[in-house]
Amino acid sequence: MYSAAGMGIALIAFSLGLMVGRNSGGPTGMVEVSPEVDPNLSTTKLPPAWPLHFCSVNVERSYPTSQAIPNAAHLKTVGGSVAILPHPDSTTAQLRVIKLPASMHAKPTAARALAESGAIQDGDVLVVFRKEWSRANAYGNLQLGQGHAALATISQDEKGKIVKTVESPLDYSSNLDHPGHYGGHKTFQVIRPNLTPKQKANVAKWARRVLDKNQIMFQPDYGSPYFARVKGKDAPSLCTDLAIYTLYGEGDQIGTFCSELVWALLGLRNVDPDELLKAFPKNDNKGGPRQYLASNVRPIFNPMPGATKNPLESPGLMQGPDVVLRRIFPDNAKRHDFLANTVLGPRKVTPTELDGIMSTGHQKTAIAFQPKIDQLRQWYLEQHENPSALPAVNVGINPNYSPTAFSILANSDAKGQNGKLLFYVGTVTFE
Repeated sequence: MYSAAGMGIALIAFSLGLMVGRNSGGPTGMVEVSPEVDPNLSTTKLPPAWPLHFCSVNVERSYPTSQAIPNAAHLKTVGGSVAILPHPDSTTAQLRVIKLPASMHAKPTAARALAESGAIQDGDVLVVFRKEWSRANAYGNLQLGQGHAALATISQDEKGKIVKTVESPLDYSSNLDHPGHYGGHKTFQVIRPNLTPKQKANVAKWARRVLDKNQIMFQPDYGSPYFARVKGKDAPSLCTDLAIYTLYGEGDQIGTFCSELVWALLGLRNVDPDELLKAFPKNDNKGGPRQYLASNVRPIFNPMPGATKNPLESPGLMQGPDVVLRRIFPDNAKRHDFLANTVLGPRKVTPTELDGIMSTGHQKTAIAFQPKIDQLRQWYLEQHENPSALPAVNVGINPNYSPTAFSILANSDAKGQNGKLLFYVGTVTFE
């Protein structure tokens, strides 16, 4: 979560930009063992007020805890726990809750516990999660309560493993203890790209080099991804340009918004920066490094449109709730009704009702985005997802890689190089 000013500028610009502009693939060879769990948590359902569409689906079956958190028992040694909590209104909607003591909130001790347990690993995506957004408006629902993304890497010091985040703005990067960022929220979700050990190592190396260089600018316009705001660029260009600038200090200084930096670093997963520098100590006049990168860069996923006709396989940015609800409501009529009247249903609130829930900037964004929400609502309720109406639904929306995109894809069946593209690991909370 950004500070009031930073969050207002960045996240608002992203949403306004929308207006203008089964191979499991998991680790193998692991013994299936049950995690240590808090007995109170393990028998407790999520409270009824928890939004149904903010949950994940079939969590344990999709990515068993033994794989998601290979040393889950470590959490018990620090006073934490892990458990699968079902939603009271569904047999499939769940969260894997990783609970840490309140005393660890915004402290490096949390970064150590999450690293040692394996709940956070190299290349994981951390997404700020605000379930209270469901009480705000349709915009908050559509965003799944998510507004900021960071990439995690694991460092080793004299005390053991510890999480280090790489974020845009770069000064938010920390051991989960930046006072104005991690001190401002108590819940975030962990999404794990399905990477090989070599790919994880490569992403971690790039992340550390970006931190060491410390010259990536913050790009506040979330609605204009790199390929849309820089003339002559396509989507993979960001990964290549970021690598050239980071390794050789050449080219224009790179600016990214938060999820854009995460997306770019994951696009470099097939490139070892040490091997690249060994092969090309300098950026020669023949463009050797750039040609090498062009052949090896592979975006983790293509920039997503607003909506698609097959959201389970290839969802759009406005279909996060839909992807979850497709498993909860097999009946289309019931799903359409829930989407139109609960998720996207208009709700008038006064500014004082939203104090402490959603910033005034987000409220303005929600108002500006309402025409597109009304159009999407009509597409579900009256047009029954008619594919011929999709161009109109998507008009004016730049394909993008928003913070919410990672969770949407983790809930979907989207495939990548190694099988399932992304996994939902869990929701970290401090109590």
